[in-house]
Amino acid sequence: MSFEVESNIPFPARVNQQGGRPNIYPFETMKIGDSFFAAPDVSAKAVSAVKAWKRNHGGWNYTTLKVDGGVRIWRTA
Repeated sequence: MSFEVESNIPFPARVNQQGGRPNIYPFETMKIGDSFFAAPDVSAKAVSAVKAWKRNHGGWNYTTLKVDGGVRIWRTA
């Protein structure tokens, strides 16, 4: 059996491991120095998601900071 190697095939959107829902936070597309704002109604979930992402993806670091009206999350490494 042989397999054909192909290039430039886009990787499908990742899903989380609980229920197969698509990721709602842009962690995998963020570059170092990028940030996003999470409003108060989702800020606790966003901070929890940051911790899970850091645990599951070695080498990806994020910093969270409470700001006026919610939380801002930066990718730092």
